Amino acid sequence: MKNANITTLSNMNLVDTNTKIEILNSILTPSLTDYGFKSNGEYLWFTDWQNGIRKIVKYENLKGEHGTLIWGVCLDFVPMISANSLKWNRTEKSISLHLFDSTEEYANSFDGKKMTDGVASHWGKITFEKSLKNLFLKNQDKIQKWFLSCDSLTGLIEIANNQINSQKAYYRFHHPNPQYVLMFLLAKIGQTDESMKIFDKVITNLTVKDKIRKLITNE
Repeated sequence: MKNANITTLSNMNLVDTNTKIEILNSILTPSLTDYGFKSNGEYLWFTDWQNGIRKIVKYENLKGEHGTLIWGVCLDFVPMISANSLKWNRTEKSISLHLFDSTEEYANSFDGKKMTDGVASHWGKITFEKSLKNLFLKNQDKIQKWFLSCDSLTGLIEIANNQINSQKAYYRFHHPNPQYVLMFLLAKIGQTDESMKIFDKVITNLTVKDKIRKLITNE
């Protein structure tokens, strides 16, 4: 009974950062390594570049001592607007998600739906391990299917258009906005006119506007 009480008490405490990272890598890294991902040792797993596309899986720490999985791509031809300059994400230390998705439950929470699933709990080591395993197993097929769709620029364009046309509030909160990413994707496949239509709507920062226009039109 004494040991049971100790276990119960230990499972009521928040897992510390080091323990959390250790558990994340023990559960996620082996499976993701099989698909060509490597860990940054913390909350991020990523592949090498292939045709300007780097695939990413991220563990996102949320409020309320929970976390969820987010997956997407980093594109070497899409700069991020940072203050009044453009920032590229071409190194392992500067990786950023450009086009991405998440668990259904987390996405739906942006529409005011209660998130009772789709997350891992940080309350106790045992609970965290169990909930993380369940979270990954539940979404593993969805993640694989998403990545199969993003091996080509046309696949990424379809993903971006689906997010833009979705009624879910989640995609409207994405940074960068899917329209911004779509603008560069269209320019990449030579659809400059279509790209410029988006450019005129979404680029409002006058300091970087001319730089982005030149990137799109290859001037």
